[in-house]
Amino acid sequence: SAVGNPGVTGVGHVRNSNSLVYSTPMFSGFSAQLGYAFKTTADALSLPAATTAAGDITDIAANYKNGPFRAGVSFYTVGATTSGAIKNEQTNLYAQYDIFGATLYLGAHTEKAAVTGNKADGMNLAVKYALTPSVNLLANFGQLNDKSVNNFDKKIAAVGAQYMLSKNTSLYARYVDEQNDNTTGTAVKKVQTTLFGMQTNF
Repeated sequence: SAVGNPGVTGVGHVRNSNSLVYSTPMFSGFSAQLGYAFKTTADALSLPAATTAAGDITDIAANYKNGPFRAGVSFYTVGATTSGAIKNEQTNLYAQYDIFGATLYLGAHTEKAAVTGNKADGMNLAVKYALTPSVNLLANFGQLNDKSVNNFDKKIAAVGAQYMLSKNTSLYARYVDEQNDNTTGTAVKKVQTTLFGMQTNF
């Protein structure tokens, strides 16, 4: 994934095919995880669709939990399709703290694409407040500082409410305002979205 015009929280990651993950037991609140996804070779004849070449992926994380406080750091590296090269490096940090019925969230990341040299860093602040046992109020602000020549800085702010129907299912309403700097052509400079829906966690 190349850095240059990612989302506010950086280039997104999904589950990787052909991967192995090891998680340590928790020791005095500390735990660690190591994930590795093997390099993929391009295959134009594979079915049902051609396979695209991809570098190997290493994901190393450490986490800490003690009462109302939680924090962690991870290092995510994507190798290029040629041996020995690094295509993308990302460092992620997070912290959460529960206080007076609210949960405070802080996140930050830095990212670098070695092939292009593009860099970006971002931060995210959020709060969830339990107004009642069934109703949560939500607020979030994030920004991305794109350090490429295009300078595609981004900001996003959101407010919302969540009604818990059960432990795993909720109704939600959200308003989101996103602004994109230095857009060109058909790129959208500002997006305002209102969302209503139901969410179920499995």
